[in-house]
Amino acid sequence: MTTQAAPHGNQSASPEHLFRRIGVFQQSNAGDDEALKLAGKFASAAGADEVFCIHARDPHAPAHSDPSLGALEQRVSSTMPADIAQKTRVAVHLGTGVNEILSTAKKEDLDLIIVGKRLPSDELGVGSAFTRLARKAPCSLLVVPEMINPHLSRFLVAVDFSEHARFGLEAAVALAKATGQPNAQVFIQSVYCVSYGYTKTGMSLHQAGQQLEDITLRKLDKFTSGIDFGGLQVERFATCSESPSDAINELATARKMDTIVIGSRGVTSSAVALMGKTTERVLMKATLPVLIVKQKGRHAGFFSTLFSE
Repeated sequence: MTTQAAPHGNQSASPEHLFRRIGVFQQSNAGDDEALKLAGKFASAAGADEVFCIHARDPHAPAHSDPSLGALEQRVSSTMPADIAQKTRVAVHLGTGVNEILSTAKKEDLDLIIVGKRLPSDELGVGSAFTRLARKAPCSLLVVPEMINPHLSRFLVAVDFSEHARFGLEAAVALAKATGQPNAQVFIQSVYCVSYGYTKTGMSLHQAGQQLEDITLRKLDKFTSGIDFGGLQVERFATCSESPSDAINELATARKMDTIVIGSRGVTSSAVALMGKTTERVLMKATLPVLIVKQKGRHAGFFSTLFSE
């Protein structure tokens, strides 16, 4: 692990060009309030142009179980900062679950979907809906568990040294700067594993693990070179584990992170296959918000392009 207090530099990256149109979805479920509160903070930091608060009404549920449009508007005005509440459009849609969220995200050309969820121990088999949402969402996704205290100043970014991981890291850095929080922090974690073949090298398990840790830390230094961390506290972690998702969630909990950030490849069938199980397992087990950053509308590209005027 290395720690760095980065010097102040030019804050050329600005997250408003990544998250201009934000949709927060209410489903009369646990996590709704937390999602709405965090949406307000996120929209403020990102300088969002427009926020949509949408209640996806189940057509088979009794009408009295859903909030009225007026009640939803009141919830927005009492929960979100006044300037964000003024630019928030509120609607009640007839439809339920992932399909309604995906349909609305495409129709409204959203840049970010925000949705609440129960804690992992209380999901009763509905967690698969969130993995489906992560796979199919045409834009970035923020999943907010119930009972969290919404903050945006401590980000844990899981990286695998891919372009998509770099994109997610730069998004987290830009957001951390934009929050204006003193001592904002970005933790960068890569997980490695010692394979059984180490015995053929003549090294002990400890020696093999130490060698891989050193290699991973050097790769992290190279991977993060050129990123302006100006004003942020930065720590890099090389973690040895056979379960990357557990390693990510455990570090996030132990170091009291606000948000886990993971860069994702997109929505094509090949991208879904490449997404792997790590992101899905992190999402399923996390007890704090998980931000899955997608390069909307393209497979490749540079973060600076999306952030440019």
